[in-house]
Amino acid sequence: MAFGEAKIPTVRRIGPHNQDLLSVLIGNMLGDGSAQFRSGSPRFALHMSGGHMEYLYRLHAFYSQRGYCSYVVPTIKPQAPQANGKIYYSGKFYLFTFASLRWVYDMFYLKGVKRIPANIGEFLTPLGLAI
Repeated sequence: MAFGEAKIPTVRRIGPHNQDLLSVLIGNMLGDGSAQFRSGSPRFALHMSGGHMEYLYRLHAFYSQRGYCSYVVPTIKPQAPQANGKIYYSGKFYLFTFASLRWVYDMFYLKGVKRIPANIGEFLTPLGLAI
C-alpha cells in the first residue's frame, strides 16, 4: 500500500515530512488553510473562492503528487446565496490525516481557535511565504 492511500490508518501515516511539504502546509495555515481534529489526528483543508481555483488546483497537485491527499481534483461548488442575491463558488480539498502533523495543528490552534503562533518565525521559509 502506498504512503498516501486513504485506507492506511492515521497512526501508521507518520512521515517523514520533507521541508517543502512543511513549508507549504505552514504557509497555507497562515492563509486559507484550516484544520480539524479527527480520530486523534489533524486533518488539514484548503478552501478557496471560485476566483482562485487555478491556485487551489496547483496546491492540490503539490499535495497529491506527494501522497498527502486524494488524486481526485477538487470541483467548484455553489455556496448559499448571499443577501444581495449573488451566488458565489468555491472549491475545497482535504489532506489525509497524519498523526505526525499534530504539532502543526497544536501550533496553530488553541482550544479549537485558529491563531498565529508566537514562534511562527522559526518555521517561515521563502517557499512558505510565497504560498
